[in-house]
Amino acid sequence: MQIYLLVDAGQTGTRVRITQGSGGHIDDAVAGVRATEDPERHLARVVTDALRRHGSPVDQVAAGLSGLQGTRGRPRALLEEWSAFGARRVVLADDSVTAYLAAIGDRPGVVVSVGTGVVALATGGRGGWARVD
Repeated sequence: MQIYLLVDAGQTGTRVRITQGSGGHIDDAVAGVRATEDPERHLARVVTDALRRHGSPVDQVAAGLSGLQGTRGRPRALLEEWSAFGARRVVLADDSVTAYLAAIGDRPGVVVSVGTGVVALATGGRGGWARVD
């Protein structure tokens, strides 16, 4: 049975869920990503703390992270750090992408996320996209 650690790290707050294939889960909420903080440093701290508290191995870590635009992101370095906790896969995306996928899936459309910040992500039928933050 796979165990996943899922993170939604926005500026207002960060939510963490550890879930098993059977549907059971553990939830936690901590402070959000500060504008002056490196988003991945925040993620590394939050996930490492959650992994230590959980106590048993986690197979995969997936995170939507405020401030992770473009080619930023070092999932391999994070995988190396978290492999001691059993992680075999790390997936990172900007939180505008994860919000879009949660709301619309892979269909064309627009999602506007409003919290501490505001971001809009739109995709078109031919693979085009636009993002405003």
